[in-house]
Amino acid sequence: MHTLSDKIRFIEKCFGRYELGRGSLNAAVKCPNCGYSDKKKFVIRTSDDACHCWVCGLKGKNLAPIIKRYFSQQLLEEYIHVFGADKLISADLEKIERKLMLPTGFKLLVHSLKTIDPDVRSTIEYVKSRGLSEDDMWFHKFGTSVDYSMHRRVIMPSFDLEGRLNYYVARSIDIKTKPKYLNAGVNKQSIVFNEMNIDWKKPVTIVEGPFDLTKCDKNTSCVLGSGLSDNSLLFARIMQNMTPVILALDSDMQDKQQRIAKKLDEFGIDVKILPLNDRHDVGEMTKIEFHRAKSEAEGWSRDTGLLYRISKISSRKLLTGSSL
Repeated sequence: MHTLSDKIRFIEKCFGRYELGRGSLNAAVKCPNCGYSDKKKFVIRTSDDACHCWVCGLKGKNLAPIIKRYFSQQLLEEYIHVFGADKLISADLEKIERKLMLPTGFKLLVHSLKTIDPDVRSTIEYVKSRGLSEDDMWFHKFGTSVDYSMHRRVIMPSFDLEGRLNYYVARSIDIKTKPKYLNAGVNKQSIVFNEMNIDWKKPVTIVEGPFDLTKCDKNTSCVLGSGLSDNSLLFARIMQNMTPVILALDSDMQDKQQRIAKKLDEFGIDVKILPLNDRHDVGEMTKIEFHRAKSEAEGWSRDTGLLYRISKISSRKLLTGSSL
């Protein structure tokens, strides 16, 4: 049987310094999602571990999903072992441990190089047409599937920090096929695409989609076509490690890129913008072009953000035929 002291010691072990409220009912700690300062806004009710951050809104019925997402497997197992009498913990653990599976009959393209299946051969030729080699197919673990819904699609899987499947995207090789992309039924905000490749102590390049990664270096992830939400795991990882970021979103996402740069800068993150030059996105570049552009990336500041807004206003004036 655990005591309140046991609970407080475990909270301190996970979250660090804490503040106890009257009667020790609530423990306030630094939020693992938005806790970029020493402010203790993540409150844990010690009686049942219900928790909530008053800043970013992170919450849980107990600590199991929070520990699973932000801390180690060892701490999660300790939490379940010591405080697992609560049935809610078991229910939440079962929910977050639900195993993601690759599409039926998934097979690596490199294992099908000599296939006589015309659709698989077309899929391989499509990958090659994007300037990718057999080594690239190995590294990105491109595959195909016998599932009819995955017909003539390149499947690109993603793996978490511990090498477990956490996402996949399947891209059609045919222009007229809709939708172009089929994605795993997983909340995009809860994963970092191919986090197993990321060294958070080094600058991380962030691109738009998974297939942009094929032209980048190893230390790159993507926003999966969305923004960089305060509640996303990608944002949390950047905050936890104060990781410098190089933004390289598509040419039609420049407004969003500026908003992301501004937000990261406000949190004290060093931000650079990678120039696309005449390319629509990083995926259109060669690997040599990407490395050259990365070396030319310039730091973002409030001044550059202001200049961007001014250039947008000037462009609109020119389009309407008026002058400044």
